[in-house]
Amino acid sequence: MAAHAYAGETDLFTATVNAVAGMPRHITEEGDKLWVRNPAHELENFADKWNEPNQRHKKFLSWLDTLAETLDDAGNSAGKGLDHLVDRLGGTFDLGLLRKSAQRMGLETRQFRDAGKLGMTRNAGALTTLPTGTTRVRDHEFHGPTQR
Repeated sequence: MAAHAYAGETDLFTATVNAVAGMPRHITEEGDKLWVRNPAHELENFADKWNEPNQRHKKFLSWLDTLAETLDDAGNSAGKGLDHLVDRLGGTFDLGLLRKSAQRMGLETRQFRDAGKLGMTRNAGALTTLPTGTTRVRDHEFHGPTQR
């Protein structure tokens, strides 16, 4: 369904949010059966087990709603810090992998800063590695200025 719902977005977050929102449109009813067509083989029904009395269809839709809510919260977490985002996503995704990714992101950001390649845009206050129109981020500790 994600393959069907993908609309060519250029960033992963937007593509994921839109795919999650678009997945239900690719569940069809044919006769008395639910269908999710395999995009590579149109005669294959990915939802064949949903037609058994086992609640799989309802469980999938419930999971999809939870995922959409989690992604919505993630999209609205600007300014709350990476730790908040990781904790929020950790209820739905693998917390260990999220923490590892956040740590790697922090180390990469510090390396850019230490190399003098990290800047902050003047108008938006966003961190960037692009030098044009930015103010260089000075060395600091996260608890205050570095003593010299």
